[in-house]
Amino acid sequence: MLDRRVFVGSVAGFGAASLAGLLAGCDDRRAAQSSAERAHSSKWVSCRIPEPASIDPLYASCAADLEICSLLFDPLTRINVETGAVEPLACTSFSLADDARSITFRLPQGAVFHNGDPVDAASFKRAWERIAARHVMSALQDDDDPRQAGGTYIYESPFASLLKDIEGYDESRSSDVGGMAGIRCLDDSTLEIRFSRPCANFAAIASHPVLGPVPAYDDGAQSVMMAAPVGNGPFACQTEWNPDDGKKPRHIELTAHKNYSAAPIQIEGATLVVQGDTHAAYKSFQTGDVDVCDVPVEQYREAEKAYGLSEESHAVLAGRRLARAAAPGLVYLEYVSGAKPFTEHDARRAVSLAIDRETLCEKQLRSSYEQATAPKAWPTAELTVWEACVFDPELAAELLEKEYPADKDGARDCSVTLLHRAGGVLGRIASTIAEDLKAVGVQVKIVAAEADEFDERLADDDVSLVLRNWEPAIPDAASATLEFARAGVVHLSGDAQELVDEIRAERDEAKRSSKVSAFWDLLGRDLPIAPVVRPLWCKVVSDRVAGERFDIAGRPRLEALQLV
Repeated sequence: MLDRRVFVGSVAGFGAASLAGLLAGCDDRRAAQSSAERAHSSKWVSCRIPEPASIDPLYASCAADLEICSLLFDPLTRINVETGAVEPLACTSFSLADDARSITFRLPQGAVFHNGDPVDAASFKRAWERIAARHVMSALQDDDDPRQAGGTYIYESPFASLLKDIEGYDESRSSDVGGMAGIRCLDDSTLEIRFSRPCANFAAIASHPVLGPVPAYDDGAQSVMMAAPVGNGPFACQTEWNPDDGKKPRHIELTAHKNYSAAPIQIEGATLVVQGDTHAAYKSFQTGDVDVCDVPVEQYREAEKAYGLSEESHAVLAGRRLARAAAPGLVYLEYVSGAKPFTEHDARRAVSLAIDRETLCEKQLRSSYEQATAPKAWPTAELTVWEACVFDPELAAELLEKEYPADKDGARDCSVTLLHRAGGVLGRIASTIAEDLKAVGVQVKIVAAEADEFDERLADDDVSLVLRNWEPAIPDAASATLEFARAGVVHLSGDAQELVDEIRAERDEAKRSSKVSAFWDLLGRDLPIAPVVRPLWCKVVSDRVAGERFDIAGRPRLEALQLV
């Protein structure tokens, strides 16, 4: 992740003239209305976002970055929040080859960027190769950082691996090839992607917010996109954002894209209120200063009573102004391969059965998570409930009794070390799991490791359990499954690996879904992991809003917002 204290730019430099040219199409909109006038416009809305690290897709790294990217850029596809199906967004259609080794996207005629430039196949090729490339960056501060020896270092997008199955990906990153051979513009409206191996799920991958197109710009203006990205999405950026100039704005203003053809936009613009503290942001919502806001965990129950929970998980209507749904993600326990006592299936099963997931969610996590009865890290579709995820401490004790009989006090000669990353909610989850295991006679030593020492601690011989937080890059069943398998965190059996290869190559959506279920059912029997909880998001809208929709990750779709 790019350190916010570091000013980064391409070695070629940052051209003011290039910035002026790139933003020329936005000047009339910026001059047309002052900030104060916009704030009081009846067709403007305000939406709270956490503080972004960057509003440029290349440097996007956190949830706030992706939320802004989703408003400024339209990728080729979108995942339907109700069905999980992949649908065209910036493209009109896509077709996968019979061998799943190529896919062709067709683009509409007349689509334009915010500055009026045409959106064509080359726009996506340019953007994707920008994401995939390794960039030589210059650093003017923090010169003691070993990455920056000599005043430069190599920056890589955290989402570059989304494109790793495209032909030429590795070559383009390790040499001066200057592009990926597998991205081909057959004409202005036809983009063909060739893969180095079958990639039947690529249409879902193409929905990621950082994979929208970018307009042509001079090589010397690489940093222009950092300050004021020009995209093809429903809104155009009116605020220059530079987190390194000491003048970070607390508001980011967006105007509706006048030539946006994907859907009619009712509002004229949106003010993104940058507020890192959810509680402070919610107070602003309660005083009428914010129209779309997150709800603090501690205040969810009161908000539900005050505003009404929508019957649709990803939409709100007047009178039902609160939306709450599962977010892409999963907190799970990994049983370290070869570590006792988890070489035994009964011990793995006992640990999972001993965890009171329902109480963990209600009392410790304050309804910000829901219990995971299967390892589903994506919001749509369902998996078979794992028997080992059902709370049954009596059965857990029975399974442990043979190898680790309890003494008169209920303790067993069985102790484990549980490792997790320091910070966030994992510490509370680990403590609760330790108490649950203690109740069945297992003693747990908890180790919290900082990110830079985590792998070293994982290599310790005494670590037998790891608590992990997984947020799949693509919240689609097949893509998330392949990502999990590719990560190599758990050892997969030969049968599981065979299913992975079949998922990658299966063109038929129904058959691919069946193979995904079979993969997780197999893991449910082998139990290399124990699913624990899944995160939830919760949003509320003001009484000015008649209707609003949210995408599969809980990001507001302001282009769909309807005013009263």
